[in-house]
Parts: sequence; C-alpha cells; structure tokens
Amino acid sequence: MAAGSGAGAALTKIAESAQCVFAANRFYVFKKDLNADNIKQSDLKKALAYCDVDDPKIIDNIFNQLDAKWIVSLCITANKMHARCGRLKSSKRYTFHRGSSWVDNFEMQYKVWNAEADSYFSNINKYTPADIWMVASKMESYNFSDITHFGQANKFLFEKFESCDIIGVSLKKTSVGKVEMFNKPGAKRYQFKFTGTRLRRGDFFDSKDVYLEYDKGTIQFRSFSSKAQGWQGEVKGKEAVAGKVSLGPLNEIIWRTLPGKNKDTVGISDSSVIAEEVNKPRNLTEKFIKEFYTLYKGLETGTPLSKAEMATKLRRQSSSWIYSKYLGMEVLMLFEDPSLLSPGARNKLISEIVLYAMSASPMSAPFVKIS
Repeated sequence: MAAGSGAGAALTKIAESAQCVFAANRFYVFKKDLNADNIKQSDLKKALAYCDVDDPKIIDNIFNQLDAKWIVSLCITANKMHARCGRLKSSKRYTFHRGSSWVDNFEMQYKVWNAEADSYFSNINKYTPADIWMVASKMESYNFSDITHFGQANKFLFEKFESCDIIGVSLKKTSVGKVEMFNKPGAKRYQFKFTGTRLRRGDFFDSKDVYLEYDKGTIQFRSFSSKAQGWQGEVKGKEAVAGKVSLGPLNEIIWRTLPGKNKDTVGISDSSVIAEEVNKPRNLTEKFIKEFYTLYKGLETGTPLSKAEMATKLRRQSSSWIYSKYLGMEVLMLFEDPSLLSPGARNKLISEIVLYAMSASPMSAPFVKIS
C-alpha cells in the first residue's frame, strides 16, 4: 500500500497492520473464509498473538479508523493469503510481520546488498514492495547476515517462497483479490514496445506534463511540486498503476541499458542545475532559452512558436513549470532521436523503465501482489 505523509502514512500503517491481524484470524482463529459479517473483535484479539506489528492500538484502530470498504478488502486479501499457503501447508505456523524487528533486520541487510550492487535501487520498495511478511516459525530467527548480494538473496527468497516459509505480500485496497506472482527466476519477463511521445495534451503551456507511450500504458513525466523539485515519471497501465521512477534511478537505467553511449549524451540533466537555471524565470539566460527551444522545436508536431515568442512566454511561466517541462523534453528527445536509440534500443529502454517502476527489475525480489 503506497505510503504518503501525515494522515496517509498513518492510515497505511493501520491498514497493513490490520491485514496481518485479519490473515492470522483466517489461518488460526476463525479458520474459515472471512467476510464483513463474521469479523469479531474477540477473534481479532486472539489473532494478534500470531502477529508482530508496529501499531500497539491496532485492534481499536481497525474498528475506529477503517471504513466498510477497508474491512471487505482485508477479508478478501486474508482469504487469498490462506488459499496460497494455508491449505497446502497446514502444518506450518506463521507470524505475520509489519514493522517488526524481523523486518528491520531484513531491511538492514538489503542495504548491504544494495551497496554491493552500487546502489542499484533508490529505495527498498523497488527491490521488494512487500508491505507485510508471512514468516514460518523456523525462519523467525533467520537474520540474513550470511547472504551478501542480491543474486544470493533472491535465490534464497524464491526457495522460501516456493516452500511457503517466507512470503512478501504487496497489498492494495481491493474488492477483487487478484493474486499475481512477480520476479520468479526464469520466468518470461514483461517486454514492452515504445509507441510514441506526447509533448502536450491541449495547449503546450496548459500543463507541465510530457508523456512516453508504450503498448500497454503511458509514463507521465512531471514535477509533483509547486517548486522546481520533485520531478519523476509515473507509470500508468494495467501492469504498473502508480509505479514511479525518479531522476537518479532513471539515469542509472539509461546508462545500464545503453552502456556504449556517452553518459553526457544520453543522460538527463542534473535536476539541481536546471532548478538553479530557472530559479528566476524573468532572468532566464539566452543560452537556456536556446536549449529549451531546440528541444521544443524538435518535438512539436504542430506549428511551432518562434524562438522570440517562446522566450516571452517562458519568462511568464513559473520556475516549476519550466523545470518540469525541460527535463521531460530531454526524456522525449532521447526516444525521438534515431542517432541515439535504434527501435530495438527504445523498446529495451522503455521496458527497463517500466519494470523498475513495477519493482520487477532483473535484481528485484520475488513477491506476491494482491489487488
């Protein structure tokens, strides 16, 4: 479940902890499929004995903070979790973890693996978006310190996934309960095809968004701040709703995918440099305006503005708008310039971007998503 800030993060903590309690209720207390009509506070209190969560008031919060749709989602997901392992491995005893010392230990070792891999991931959610963990009793004391790199870690996690000893579960509020397995070794990975770029929807100055389009969705690039900061791509499609990639990881993906290219040629500009350039739009340099206009003219499919018209309009825009549009146009130009990317390379690159946003890159861990 995507964590926000403030109230959003608090609700995320409650919902994920509650999912542990509902799963434990399905496995060990009520022992039948759950629905909104058979949830009892007394059962959930008993189920808490099988959980290790970081919300000490979780039982009260379930009834005071979660609405009816959340209760339905928690029931559906708990039933799906039991169907995945409970019936097949009835002899196992699980603890359902969220924010526990077991999770902390795993996340500390992830940092070791990520350092060994030259910080391949920008954060642990791109390695595994698991919100909660099912851990069999024999794995409760496992501390991961014997594992030194992602290849070894992923092999171990897949073996434990297959034996239903350690299962990371990515959660979404749901009324369906679709179960998907991600990052199974040897499985055919998603491959996507680049289909085009979109500089604007409507007038060029109406929004600061630009878009990369592929056969199963769209990547929207923009700054999500009123300041010249927070630029990133958000992948939208049936495979990766709300998957995101920020500028640092995007450049790393570009350079890994295109190792023979000069980084200065194919990389996206340092965002802090661009933010400084556009700090005072009325004082934009002629050099920056020329660079901006070159990108714009190379991408505009309609009748382009003149350079003088663009300069006048740019100096009236916010620094956030100019910053967002400039970085976005650099991405689009990378895909549109045949001297930089062949058709095959474009497909490969957009696939790697989408896979990273999906937490399904070559180094990502196996996990189950229930949505």
